[in-house]
Amino acid sequence: AKGWKLDYYHSLRHLFSFSRDIEEFDILNLISEYLGGNIFIRKDSKRVDVNINNLDACQILIKFLDKYPLQSSKHQEYLIWREFVISAISFNNSKISGSLDNYVSYFQGLSDKLNKMLRRD
Repeated sequence: AKGWKLDYYHSLRHLFSFSRDIEEFDILNLISEYLGGNIFIRKDSKRVDVNINNLDACQILIKFLDKYPLQSSKHQEYLIWREFVISAISFNNSKISGSLDNYVSYFQGLSDKLNKMLRRD
């Protein structure tokens, strides 16, 4: 039973991404470098994606977005993502193997909460 929970935890991603028009490449490249993210130009060469997908980069982004909050429903989505990242950091720093069950259940709850919010939009 614990195997599926470990697989579930590892299937969760600490990913934050955003996309803009290719004309904004220079500024997006600077943002990506500052945050420690990855930048991708789409095949159609009209859009640029920035992905932040490791916990260290996520912590930098959290500090930034706490200081300069997102607007509208994006802020509520961010708060759930932020809680997930902080919990994931706590889990990674934990040496207690028995805590996995609690974290997976917690992460599942955050995932469900986010999915409900996204279905309303």
